[in-house]
Amino acid sequence: MNNPTVLYFEDTPANAAEILPVLAGLLEGVATVEPFAATEDTEDMFDTRLQAEILARQAAGKDIVFIVSDADLSRIPFFKGLSDANIRKVSSTLGIPAAYYSSNLTGLSFLKADQAGDGRILLDKSDVQNLASEVNALVRGFMSITAGLSAIKELESARRPQDSAALLASLLGRPELENRVRLFISGDQRMGAELLSSPDHDLRRQSSIFGTWIYDSLLKYPGLVVNAVAAASYLNIAEEDFNTQEVRALFDGAVYEGPFACESRRLWWRDQLDELLLEEEDADDGVAFTLARTGRAVSPCKCSHSGEAPAGFYCMITKKPVSEEHSVGGISWFPPGADLARIVTTKYDELAPWLGL
Repeated sequence: MNNPTVLYFEDTPANAAEILPVLAGLLEGVATVEPFAATEDTEDMFDTRLQAEILARQAAGKDIVFIVSDADLSRIPFFKGLSDANIRKVSSTLGIPAAYYSSNLTGLSFLKADQAGDGRILLDKSDVQNLASEVNALVRGFMSITAGLSAIKELESARRPQDSAALLASLLGRPELENRVRLFISGDQRMGAELLSSPDHDLRRQSSIFGTWIYDSLLKYPGLVVNAVAAASYLNIAEEDFNTQEVRALFDGAVYEGPFACESRRLWWRDQLDELLLEEEDADDGVAFTLARTGRAVSPCKCSHSGEAPAGFYCMITKKPVSEEHSVGGISWFPPGADLARIVTTKYDELAPWLGL
């Protein structure tokens, strides 16, 4: 196999016509995007037929590196009634990472379905450009992880990471963060079940498992890394000020550039933000740091609920800064290491029964 291929499942031509050109353009020179079309109709079970379709493509020289699919494929030719559950089962068996989107998963329904640790990557379909950008980052990220695992496989046994936390930290390019990564893994039952003694055991499946966890847990929930809103809140810089080029440039040294990095969804290493602040004596937060570096006075980051500064934390529901006092942490489906992830009190009270909190 020498032709990296993204297999794309969509049963609505209008959706495919909108998404496919954007996605193909972003992945040009990296991977070919192939819309899935069944080659024949048989009486075999869907899972059996789908696996045969994929294996036939691989035998023809197509390296299926990623699958992206609409969650509802009830109208796809020759496979009427096909669902994301079938694709998940087959992709897991073959060690192919996958992501899904759905027009029906919005608001609370999306939140309930998109929880850490279930091994499924869900994407927001509301903005086609953002959807394509995420798939682009996913494809490149999984290919990077596969290459990293291949390199580790070539090392002598004594030089290889000795457990999953060490392996993941190495794949992230930050082996010194092994213990912080281990905290994220702790309590994750799915990851615990996938602990492998050696990085050369079923490399493709391992790449899919660990890559999915990195994207859907470690990078999504603020703790080890932070997104733009969480970074502004953590640094105590108002969002509008943090989003200016002058201020953001001050923190370029902390930008995350590992697997799944995406320019439209920039992330920062939390520990490196701390290190930058320490470079300025008496810079207790981002406001003082920015003033010391630029002479510019920026506003502090206010809690979205109380309207008072500082915030410091990030609400996973509203995607806004919150303070510890006006939010709830320790949610069962938050990874243990995501200590900056919270739910604002008003939303917690409203949604707790629906989210099983």
